[in-house]
Amino acid sequence: MTNQNCSRRGLSVQRAAWGAWMLAAALLVGCGQGGPNNSGGPAAGDGPKVDRSLGPTVELTSADEVLEAMAQAYRKARSYRDNATVRVVIDRDQDREDHTEKFAVRFERPNKLHVEAYALTMAVDGRTYRAKRDDMPDQYVEKDAPPALTWPFVFADQFLAKVVREGFGGDPPQLTLLLEQDALKAVLGDSDKPKLEESGEIEGRPCYRVKVQRPEGTSVFWIDKQSFLLRRFEYPVDELYEMVRRQGPVKSVSMVADFAQAQFDAAIPAEQWAFRPPTGAQARRYLLPPDPAQLLNRPVPAFEFVDLQGNKVTPQTLAGKIVVLEFWGIRCGPCRQVLPLLEKIYQGYVGSNVVILAVNVDPPPSPEANPPGTTNEEVADFFRKLNLTMPIVRDPSQQMQQLFLTSGIPCKFLIDARGIVQDLEIGPNPDLATELPAKLEKLRAGEDIYAEHLQRYEKQLKQYERLIDLVAQGMPLQQAIDEVQETPRTTVAPRSEPRRLRLTSLWKNADVKDPGNIAALSGRGGAGGLAVIESAKGIAELSLDGRIVQRHRLLPDDSEEVITALRIIVDKNGGRWLAAFAPTHQRAHLVDDQWKLRWSFPADALENRHSGIADVQLADLDGDGVPEMYVGYFGVVGVHAVSLEGRRTAVQRQIANVTRMAVGGFDPQIGGVLYCTNSGGPLVVLDAKLERVGEVAVGDAGFAQLASAELTGNPQPQFCGLAVPQLGKTVAIGFDAAGQELWQYALPEGIHERPVEQIIVGRLAGNTGQWILPGCDGSIHVLSPQGELIERFNYGRQLTGLAVVEHQGRPTLIVATNEGIEAFAVE
Repeated sequence: MTNQNCSRRGLSVQRAAWGAWMLAAALLVGCGQGGPNNSGGPAAGDGPKVDRSLGPTVELTSADEVLEAMAQAYRKARSYRDNATVRVVIDRDQDREDHTEKFAVRFERPNKLHVEAYALTMAVDGRTYRAKRDDMPDQYVEKDAPPALTWPFVFADQFLAKVVREGFGGDPPQLTLLLEQDALKAVLGDSDKPKLEESGEIEGRPCYRVKVQRPEGTSVFWIDKQSFLLRRFEYPVDELYEMVRRQGPVKSVSMVADFAQAQFDAAIPAEQWAFRPPTGAQARRYLLPPDPAQLLNRPVPAFEFVDLQGNKVTPQTLAGKIVVLEFWGIRCGPCRQVLPLLEKIYQGYVGSNVVILAVNVDPPPSPEANPPGTTNEEVADFFRKLNLTMPIVRDPSQQMQQLFLTSGIPCKFLIDARGIVQDLEIGPNPDLATELPAKLEKLRAGEDIYAEHLQRYEKQLKQYERLIDLVAQGMPLQQAIDEVQETPRTTVAPRSEPRRLRLTSLWKNADVKDPGNIAALSGRGGAGGLAVIESAKGIAELSLDGRIVQRHRLLPDDSEEVITALRIIVDKNGGRWLAAFAPTHQRAHLVDDQWKLRWSFPADALENRHSGIADVQLADLDGDGVPEMYVGYFGVVGVHAVSLEGRRTAVQRQIANVTRMAVGGFDPQIGGVLYCTNSGGPLVVLDAKLERVGEVAVGDAGFAQLASAELTGNPQPQFCGLAVPQLGKTVAIGFDAAGQELWQYALPEGIHERPVEQIIVGRLAGNTGQWILPGCDGSIHVLSPQGELIERFNYGRQLTGLAVVEHQGRPTLIVATNEGIEAFAVE
């Protein structure tokens, strides 16, 4: 995990808004959730029967009838074609932004298709499936077409799917209606009951207008009264309007898909299924995304850097030398960790045939630069403050991403004396001081060192190819990922004692059955003990001296539900509220300070299932002293806010796969905020009403875990996220509220066998708080707010829960394993 332009504060309003509509449209198109039975052939329906050959039909009088007739018409269609576009218009006082993209579809059952949407072109002629992206002109996809097209097959290649799902209109909805088996469910989701509005007219055709109210606004379907073709779709734009309005006065915002010349059952000439590959492009079974590993065992790209005196540095000027290129930036926190280590290695090779160059990637000053560029004096001053003397070169043309196929820093490339790329490394390496000299000595001896890294990359490509095949067969994406990845085996490390901290065992409890995660209880009267998940069905309440006070059964033994995570908050009156849930399960449960189960949310989730709860937070974002529960979901359900009475108060559905949430600082203008991980890239920042108020990009990291805390007394919290660059490898990354990456720390390889909270906040040493991270090997890691390692030791057992409390004036560490619970006084 690396820092990608550490100074970046987020996306522009336009880009952020358009990217958000990919997920809004996912509600319309179902995000490609069709399964193996989604054959693409006509399916029977129970709605009103419509014979398009008989001319005008009886006027329908309800929105449900109209929508069902539309769905049935698309299911029955033998062929379909249109010349559709999607358009967004933002009218401001001083200017007008108007953007239109292609959105056209041709389709003939069972297996012919042509799509032009955004930068994607796809053509299936009944024998061969071909597709290309305009921004990847060196390759295209070519493979055999199936007997019948399905949604999973069409968008199995994730780099093709990404084009449409990141377009501001999302997936073409007409394609959803043609391919999805339950198109109406995809269209309506859990919106309010649709309403039939006053009729309208498009291209001289009378149309029903069906209004669907969603939390993000109102959408309108224009449906042909005779053919039941979808002629127009008006997207909900309330949240987009609010986003634009925050940047200045705005008159109006609209986003509309028009399905011009839409027609059922027309004869489509053979040449309209044709596909023109890019000139010189290579045909592949799947698109091969840029990866720096593709440079291994190849001549180094023809870069042109410039030193601080203005001299050019190229492969030719370095001919015959062994070269280390270390890409870095002034605002990159992890670079500050790497460069001093590299300096020590550099000092050992002064005067040899090894050249170590620190390649600064910050753009130089220019009139167009925003933020302003970095001068040579600023670069040199940065080195002086760190006492670095290795040579500096700059990348003024920003060649790094184009030539070296990566944008993350710090990153390192090793080039042998023949000019061949032998190794690369992205992100900080704590073992750099020993590993890099060993590699350099092998290169000096004339050995090749690229083979192991290249083999790993080739193995990843085979796994990705299998992933695409499984998705094409209808397997859900996450299940396919789990299927192709090899789960690394985790070995518990032998017990060891801490070196800097002194632990004194206070008590042990072996009576709690199968203990899990732990939370400190507080409320009226201050600290009240511990809540420990017991057997995944209830909570054991413990005193701070380890005695069981009471057992609280939340779920019956025969329930399919379990609990593995706890959240606790205290309201303005001192009342304690506890939320219990389990990721991937259907409901979260709220318990008051009398241990009464107030409600489970969503109440009907066991009957009307969703894609699973991912995370829950209790927070008072509006500052009224009364907390709310915020529920993040897998899939396209988004984030829901729930009052203490169990009433849904707000919904944000324009972000998908909200696997983790963290509470940010309190802003006088907008109140508290919620940072949300999601499948769209940067963290999305939401206010108390779940409106988007910003985005925060932390390099190119995607977080599997996320936490926030005021560790130093500063009211602006710090953040810690856990990134998983590949299965079994976990990197902790510290950053601030603006996304500035501050530090990285690699955790032991492997995966946790139990659902333990992986980021704990507490004070075990000194006057500030710390991040306490449980390792999958039974190790416990204590990091300072700056990411410095304070302590690491092995408990000798698989950890199932950790907590830190203050007891009798001393920090106390609570450790749970499957054998019991132990408390330690920490000095």
